[in-house]
Amino acid sequence: MLRTALAALALPAIEQVGLYGPVCIACELLTDFGHARRAFVANRSEVTEEQRRCLDEMDRVIGTMVRADFECWNNEVVRRPIWQEVRELAAGALAAFGWSDVIVKPSVEIRPGLWIGPTSEC
Repeated sequence: MLRTALAALALPAIEQVGLYGPVCIACELLTDFGHARRAFVANRSEVTEEQRRCLDEMDRVIGTMVRADFECWNNEVVRRPIWQEVRELAAGALAAFGWSDVIVKPSVEIRPGLWIGPTSEC
């Protein structure tokens, strides 16, 4: 989950918009990262100091976002400067985890109105 969330956050804005089905892009990106980060850190004792620092810095920057930076259903928000900073931090975190060659696959509608994804692979 963390690998996919980081890889999705590291993508260029245009690719982030096309990654999910008919959902709020900003909400999905931020929620997926927050959930994956908490689950990963809580369940892994082998997180290095560098990896933890990368995740903490991403959390800090995301925490500085103002309402306009994550306005629901406005896909243009991912083009704001703070999102570029998050993309760069996500790319750094991917490198810290050794996940630099991750490929993110977009969400797939498996039945009308039922979406799965995105997923990632190395």
